Amino acid sequence: MKTPRPETPRERLLREARDFSDGWTWSRFLSDWRERLSDFGVDATPIFREVIVRDPANSSHRESALSWWPAKGFDELRARIHQHFEHYPGTVGPVHPQQNMRRGELDTLTHLWTVKDAPDKVAAVLISASLFSRFESRRALKPERWPHWLSVESLQEWAYACWREPGTQWGWHYACTSVLPYESPDYIYTIDSMAALARYIAEEHAALLLQYRPVIINYMADSKPTLRAI
Repeated sequence: MKTPRPETPRERLLREARDFSDGWTWSRFLSDWRERLSDFGVDATPIFREVIVRDPANSSHRESALSWWPAKGFDELRARIHQHFEHYPGTVGPVHPQQNMRRGELDTLTHLWTVKDAPDKVAAVLISASLFSRFESRRALKPERWPHWLSVESLQEWAYACWREPGTQWGWHYACTSVLPYESPDYIYTIDSMAALARYIAEEHAALLLQYRPVIINYMADSKPTLRAI
C-alpha cells in the first residue's frame, strides 16, 4: 500500500485555516462580537461625540477636527479648549489631549467618521484595525499564541469588504504601527478558534471605548461648549 505523502508546511497552514473558519460567516462573527461587547455595557454606536466650542476668530469656515479623547474628564477638556480659544482665538488649540497620537490612530478616526451612520461598518473598521496592527503593518509582530495569518485572513477580508470602498487597497499605510489608542496585551491569551478571536477582539474594543472615545470638534463663533453623541 502506498504511503500517503506527508503534508507540506504550506498545506498544513491551509488546512488549519480552513478548520479555523469552518462554519463561520461575517454575520456570525459580528453577532458574537456585539454580544461580548454588550457584556461590558458598551455600544459602539453612536461612535462619535460632538464637541462644540467657541472660537471668536472663527468661524464657520474653520474645518472640524477629529480626535480620540479620554472617556473620563470630558467636561474638563471642553473647558480647557474653550478657555484656550478665549485667550488665543484662531489658533490650533489643544485638540489632541494625547500629545503622542499617531498617524494610524488619526486615520482610524477618518475611517470611523466616514461610516459612522452604519453600525456594521463601524464594527468592521474596529475589527480591521485590531487585525492590521498585528498582521499587516510592516512592523507587525504576530502574537505568539495566535494562529497564522492565513487563518485570520478570511476575517480581515470580510471586514474590509464591509467598509472599504471598492478598489481601495489599504485601510492604513503599511508603515503605521498603532492604529488604535489601546490594544490588549496579546501574550496573555491563546487564540485557537474563531469564537475565541471574536471574544478577544470584542474585549479589546470594550476596553478601548471605556477608556477613549472618538470626538469631532466643531467650531462656532458664538456658542457655549457642548457635547452630544452623533
